Amino acid sequence: MLVMARDLERKPSRRSLRSPPDNGAGQENGGSSMRTLLNFLSDEGGATAIEYGLIAAGIALAIIAAVNGLGTTLNTNFTSINTSLK
Repeated sequence: MLVMARDLERKPSRRSLRSPPDNGAGQENGGSSMRTLLNFLSDEGGATAIEYGLIAAGIALAIIAAVNGLGTTLNTNFTSINTSLK
């Protein structure tokens, strides 16, 4: 493959051509508090984690209810067997 010399020249990216955003006076940390708030409100990663947690909690409650009902039935059966063996 033949590479031309002009293809080897590094072109500046679009990002490097932009000037840094004007954050206003008093913003030493380099970020705008309004932008941070908007980013926080638009982030849906935590909401997804909460949804999965709620699904897991619902499944756990269903399992607990099933085991509780099954345990009561088994206790009755074993008590009956114990009584008949005496």
